[in-house]
Amino acid sequence: QAKLPAILHIIDDAEEKGAHQPGVRAWLKALRKVSYEANNVFDEFKYEALARQA
Repeated sequence: QAKLPAILHIIDDAEEKGAHQPGVRAWLKALRKVSYEANNVFDEFKYEALARQA
């Protein structure tokens, strides 16, 4: 669960350190979106696993 904040921190750091090129900004934006989507999939997986145990 602590992975997403760590990933987002790295993305934020990269943006602050010089993501001035449009291509880099776009890539970081896409990476942020994929990170949230992956976290959502993981949450759904955990929910389904817990539901099967109940």
